[in-house]
Amino acid sequence: MQNSEYGIVNAELTRMSGGTSRREGRYSRHAVHSSFTIHYSLLTTRRAPRAAALTLIELIVVMAIMTIIASAIVVSLMGGMRHAQIKGTEAFFETIKAQLAQYHDMHRMYMPGWDDGSSIALWQGMEHEGTFAAKKDFVQKVEPDDAEDPTFTDPDTGEKVQRYRYVDAWRNPVQYACDPPFTRFELRSRGRDLEMDTDDDIVITD
Repeated sequence: MQNSEYGIVNAELTRMSGGTSRREGRYSRHAVHSSFTIHYSLLTTRRAPRAAALTLIELIVVMAIMTIIASAIVVSLMGGMRHAQIKGTEAFFETIKAQLAQYHDMHRMYMPGWDDGSSIALWQGMEHEGTFAAKKDFVQKVEPDDAEDPTFTDPDTGEKVQRYRYVDAWRNPVQYACDPPFTRFELRSRGRDLEMDTDDDIVITD
């Protein structure tokens, strides 16, 4: 029984292999099995394609572009800030000019200034003795270590009063000049460079 079954299997293998012998059939069956095993192994071990990574040159180019864009944004912001500082100082000067015009109408002269051009006298006349009140961004407290006396005595009350000075948008002291006969005044901001009589000075006169 076993021999007959073996004969049937051998005959079938011989037929499938094109009439080869039993031994050749075994080789053919082994070759088919090996080929299938290799093909299956390649299919199961094949990896998915990896995304292409940026090269070093591409990274450098991207970083250069980002640097250029960032620089342009910074320059634009700085330019806008400087423009706002100039316009803010000019608007503040125009406000003081209007107050000085009122003072001139009342006293037939402009408010006297100090010899050194300090704006402390202007602050005393316009804010302590008058009704004008500048925004805190344009007012600076006189500290004890300043050249000027940080306080003065109120002639009406006899009390010590804290002194302030006017400053521009860069927090630099404003210069106020008005000499006898007090018919002309000059308000000057040194601007961003802190230098007097340069191109970025902001000046209003009458």
